[in-house]
Formats: sequence, structure tokens, C-alpha cells
Amino acid sequence: MRRGGLFLLLALLAGQTAAPARAAPEGHLASDHFEIRGHVPDAWLETASSLGEALYAELKAHFGREPPAERLPVRLTLHPDRASFTRAAKDAGVRLSLRGLGGIIVWQTGDVHVELQRHPFATRRLIVHELVHAFHHRILGGRSLADVPFWYREGLAEHFGWHVQRGRKWRFGDYRALAMRHRPASVALKVTAGDIDPWK
Repeated sequence: MRRGGLFLLLALLAGQTAAPARAAPEGHLASDHFEIRGHVPDAWLETASSLGEALYAELKAHFGREPPAERLPVRLTLHPDRASFTRAAKDAGVRLSLRGLGGIIVWQTGDVHVELQRHPFATRRLIVHELVHAFHHRILGGRSLADVPFWYREGLAEHFGWHVQRGRKWRFGDYRALAMRHRPASVALKVTAGDIDPWK
């Protein structure tokens, strides 16, 4: 190759910018009680399926019953970003403000939408929280949970949302997750404020 051609090639290569990140192709995973989809890595589909099936067994034991077969599977869509999540909510007819929300259940259909969060624990917690609502919604015959006291429906979803994984098993309603999640932040605050002696 001539020297001029080499410089031109190098100039072209140097001027190239990285291609913009593209969303993953839509994945789909069906299990006994769930249909999970989304433009997210397959690992998230598998995690959501594993969480869902383990949670289903826990909720069946908690309520002493399970949703009728015609109300299954529970459909969960995982969204890679805020834009995808808000667009899906709007398309589903959700009218409430999504500010501060990373997950919703669409009462008319029972479908669940969750936006991936920065921290994997936060995403899993949202998935569990919304799937608790979806299960509860289905055992009530598809009615809105508006008639169920707020403290009960949200308390139940929050309770089960605190989870830990032991090997391949999930444990729900485990408040050690709360301590594990907040401990590093509280220690960091003490260190910054000078309220901690690392030698003690």
C-alpha cells in the first residue's frame, strides 16, 4: 500500500466513532406460570423466570390458593430504559404519574412492566414487588386491588420484595437483604463524617 493510501486509511479509522449501543433483540421465555419478554440480556429473562416461579410457590402457600388457570400465565415485560418503560405504560393506557416508579401492573390486563435499574438487587426487588401484585390481582378474579387496604397490598409486596439468594434458591421476606444493602452506605457516611475509628 502506498504511503498516501495508508495515511488516508488511518485518518478514516481515526475519524470513526463507535456505533451507538443498540438494544438487545427482544427475548422471550415461558415457564409454568410466567411469560417474560423484553429487549434485555437473556440473563435477565432467566433471573425473572427463576424469581417468578420461586415466588409463585411462596405466594400459593401464603394465600392458601393460586390463580385459576385461565388467568395464567402472568405476562412480565422487562424494559432496558426509562423511555421504553414509559412508552409501554402509556400504550397500555396507564394514566398515573410514573415519577419515582420503576414497575407497574396494568389493572385492566394484569400485565406487569419493570424498568431495569442500575443495581441488580433493585431490579429484582421491583420484579418481585410487581409480581406479588399480579398474583394478588389474579386470585381476586382480576379486580383492581383498590378495594384492598393500601397498607396490606403494598406491605405484602414490600415484604416479599426483600430477598436473598442462597445457591440456586431464593428466599423472600428476608430482611437481612435490607441490612446488606444499606450497611455499606451507612459505614461510608460515618467514615466521611469522621465518626468511625477503623482500629476498633
